[in-house]
Amino acid sequence: MDLSQHLELLTVLLFAIAFVFGSFCFFKSLYFFVKALSNTAEGAFQKTQTSFNFLNVLWVPGCLNTQGQLYRRIALRNIVIAVAWILLFLTAAQFVDGA
Repeated sequence: MDLSQHLELLTVLLFAIAFVFGSFCFFKSLYFFVKALSNTAEGAFQKTQTSFNFLNVLWVPGCLNTQGQLYRRIALRNIVIAVAWILLFLTAAQFVDGA
């Protein structure tokens, strides 16, 4: 096996790893966003200017209690990790395609 075949094999393995970890982190972030929504401050839905979208409490200041803010931070961190895995795979695929 020459170098290009090794790089292609590495890319296929990296895709599998990135897909598993990226999917796990993405769904974990959805879970923590839902937990953050369940930890709203008292009267949070009246603080938002657009009452038709209950997800605004995630972003409007003062709508989440401290536990909700912690869950939101964990969710955002997991989204960043998922995007990093996807970008790592895309970078490796671009490198192999160019080599």
